[in-house]
Amino acid sequence: MTTVVLFFYTRIKNTIRCDLFDLIPEIIENIIQGLPGVAEVSAIAKLSFEYGEIPMAFVTKEPGMKVSKEKIIEAVEKKLSNGVKLLGGVCFLDKMPLTPSRKIAKKELCTHRKNKFFERFKGIEKIKF
Repeated sequence: MTTVVLFFYTRIKNTIRCDLFDLIPEIIENIIQGLPGVAEVSAIAKLSFEYGEIPMAFVTKEPGMKVSKEKIIEAVEKKLSNGVKLLGGVCFLDKMPLTPSRKIAKKELCTHRKNKFFERFKGIEKIKF
């Protein structure tokens, strides 16, 4: 008889379901956090018509340091498998939103992301059927 042991790395609701991959945001965050000049980072899912969800990173820089989007995207691509990329991009913030218990407020980041997504459709009239 075979015994199977499962280890859950994160909450299932936090996983990013991108095409054929289930991505764990903490792994992406750890890679970006290791880069010089990065103070805080949070990775969330961004809606995508093509892939369902794609990873997006919110980053705050350390004062006086320079970090580029290209370097962050390149670092994630090098460290993870060839199918995992920051297709949602990188957004730099002056200050990361925090909860009263000093954790990153991912709900506020998701709201910011949704507002950016729907900004594209502001000038388009609603289609009536």
